[in-house]
Amino acid sequence: MNTKSVIAWLMSSQDKRIKLQVLVASLLIATTSYIAIRETTITAKRENSYQTILAAQQVQNDEAVLKASKDFFQNQSIVGTDERIPQIAQIYQESLVRWFSQQPKADMTQDKQEYINLYKQLEKNLPAT
Repeated sequence: MNTKSVIAWLMSSQDKRIKLQVLVASLLIATTSYIAIRETTITAKRENSYQTILAAQQVQNDEAVLKASKDFFQNQSIVGTDERIPQIAQIYQESLVRWFSQQPKADMTQDKQEYINLYKQLEKNLPAT
């Protein structure tokens, strides 16, 4: 079968049901592939962020904890939940308090505001401990 005959068949009114099935199957394959690739990438990013958070926490580099936590929470999975979220939220909150208390009062940068916004979001979404 050559390209012209395939195009002619696609444009014809023949076999509408088969064409619809092929279209639906193609969309399902594409969607599943996208989700699988995205989840693999997200999982790797979250693992990298998690390891960075733990390493930064050990040396009390609060700003590095905040940046890595922000990256961790920005890369949410669409198929499941991460059991490390409460632990990361606790580490983030402790680091935020230490880091923020050391910052000049009048200097409210965009980064500082994003850290505070993430804290507020975590407070709303996580149960009290």
